[in-house]
Amino acid sequence: MLSNKEGFTETYTFNIPSCIPNGDYLLRIQSLAIHNPWPAGIPQFYISCAQITVTGGGSTQLGPTVAIPGAFHDTDPGYTVNIYDNFTNYTVPGPAVAAC
Repeated sequence: MLSNKEGFTETYTFNIPSCIPNGDYLLRIQSLAIHNPWPAGIPQFYISCAQITVTGGGSTQLGPTVAIPGAFHDTDPGYTVNIYDNFTNYTVPGPAVAAC
């Protein structure tokens, strides 16, 4: 659960791959509002982060890793989509999701 400064609590449910090694990680939760079409508009980012500790994990070193900033580019398809013009699918911006 994450709580903001006003005391509202948000709950996110997700699965962390069991092969990730034990340790401390920064979990980045990003919501992206894409109702303001590119190129004139820009997406609206709603980002939260949580420091998490993985215990009982595995030993796989996932990669390649990415750096933030630098993992996302303003020309990524998920940022340049226009939901008002023949919108039929969506590509999530950013690197591939880690898998074991």
